[in-house]
Amino acid sequence: LNILFCDKTGTITKGKLEVVNFSSLTVANGRLDIREYKHYADIPNALVSLVDLAFHKASACVIVPKDREAESRVHGGNASERVLACFALNGEDRPPCDLGNIEVLERILFNPSRKFSGCRVRQATGEELTVVKGAPEMILSRCVTFHDEEGRVQGFTPSPKENLFRKLNVLSEQGLRIIALATGGEFLTEGQLPAELSLIGFASISDELRAESPQAIQTLRRAGIHIVMLTGDKMGTARAIARDAKLLVDEDGHAWESDELAGLEDDELKKQLRRLFIVARCRPEDKKRLITVAQRAGLVVGMTGDGVNDSPALRNSDVGFGLGSGTEVSKESSHIVLLDDNIKSIVNAVHYGRAIYRTIQKFIVFQLTVNVSAITVVFLGPFLGIGLPLTMTQLLWVNLIMDTLAALAFSGEPALPKHIEEKPKDRDERIITRDMWSSILINGLFIAALSVIFLKSTWIRSLFHSETAFLTGFFGFFVFINNWNKFNARVEEMNLLAHIQENKSFLRVVGLIFAVQVILTYLGGDMFRTVPLQMNEWGLIVGLSILIIPFDLARKAFRAMILKADTLPV
Repeated sequence: LNILFCDKTGTITKGKLEVVNFSSLTVANGRLDIREYKHYADIPNALVSLVDLAFHKASACVIVPKDREAESRVHGGNASERVLACFALNGEDRPPCDLGNIEVLERILFNPSRKFSGCRVRQATGEELTVVKGAPEMILSRCVTFHDEEGRVQGFTPSPKENLFRKLNVLSEQGLRIIALATGGEFLTEGQLPAELSLIGFASISDELRAESPQAIQTLRRAGIHIVMLTGDKMGTARAIARDAKLLVDEDGHAWESDELAGLEDDELKKQLRRLFIVARCRPEDKKRLITVAQRAGLVVGMTGDGVNDSPALRNSDVGFGLGSGTEVSKESSHIVLLDDNIKSIVNAVHYGRAIYRTIQKFIVFQLTVNVSAITVVFLGPFLGIGLPLTMTQLLWVNLIMDTLAALAFSGEPALPKHIEEKPKDRDERIITRDMWSSILINGLFIAALSVIFLKSTWIRSLFHSETAFLTGFFGFFVFINNWNKFNARVEEMNLLAHIQENKSFLRVVGLIFAVQVILTYLGGDMFRTVPLQMNEWGLIVGLSILIIPFDLARKAFRAMILKADTLPV
């Protein structure tokens, strides 16, 4: 992974939305003034019915009566709709208005592309009314009047509306999400806002930054991953969160809204990707386009998402992170599900993913070394006058302990701090590197050469009390030397016992193989072509087999000297 398109809400922030206040307009001393109400019960009576219509009817939320489910009474809808409905329901001094006699004639649910929701209702008096709520720049641009705190409809003049826009920008720069509410007389034709609206007010919603987000973002950046924050909020809100999260590190970095992004050609966007940090008012189609452009640039792309509309982007990304609080569709479309929605979990996924990749490489080095040495010995055996250095049963045994048990030994390798700071892999990079091939071939041929010396040396043969004991000794030698080679393959450094305490299962498996091989020597009999060995014979086997360790240390030192590096990137 080398670029991550990350949602703001719930991933970088806590996702625990809270209505900070509700604001409406009033005229005081001939001047337009903004009044803020921290609690639902403080909202003037003349506005409450309109606020309730916007919160409850122009919404996908379903309210369960309190006597049926007292603890969780709001279901469905998006996070903003739920928190607005809860804000109204939690008014202790005044219950929400009775909306049971309100008939909904039509309803348009929130869509990230439209950035608003609304409904057309018929009230008990027979009067019809359209109520909308959504992005303030969209709603306010069509507002020609407003409802004051007495419920009277008053006209806007251009100057006060500009002052209101500036006030909303100030709130956005504090990291608040602003939702504007308005009424209209026209139908919501083809999902379009009425041409003229009357402002009810606007709700300010806070979403606190996760304490761990700045550190997580810095860690991902050290890992070579470029992060782009995607949000449906205004640019001011997005910049405030990005500033607190230490996301904006490049003074010349780009922070674009969806419309600005749409105005760029794909080739230009490809060039600017590494300088892009924020996309505000982001739409689902923007996510899919960003993935396509990034992949054409050769990047390995990660994407987070939680909605149904995010599923195409999650499916098309190289690593799709679905959020645990998201829809089932988004989870099914993703590759990894973050149960806690937290960006820190993405850091963990990257860290352990890289550690697992390294572990697989270590196992490949070890396993192919065994294969090279075994194939070479079995192939050369007949040419050297040795009919069958290892029987088929012995080779099956070697395969069992050097494959299954070795996999268990390496599987416990820890995720080290250095793994997270490695450069991301190229998309077309091969899993077996040149340094791995050097280890596989040099050590494999060394084991094969030592095996040939063992088999052809009359002096070594003379140290065993019988021909069968000699072949038994070679069987033990071949298992032992490859078992010692696990230590070489496990670490890149010269210290073979580095961080061994963090993988104690490795020592247990290695010890188990040594113990079982000794027991097999005494109990294998004709099935394994073994006979009991004497102590001096065991000493020779251990002494010869352990030579693989100093030999590989010399190889590492020589390779490090050539590369002028302290360690080898196995």
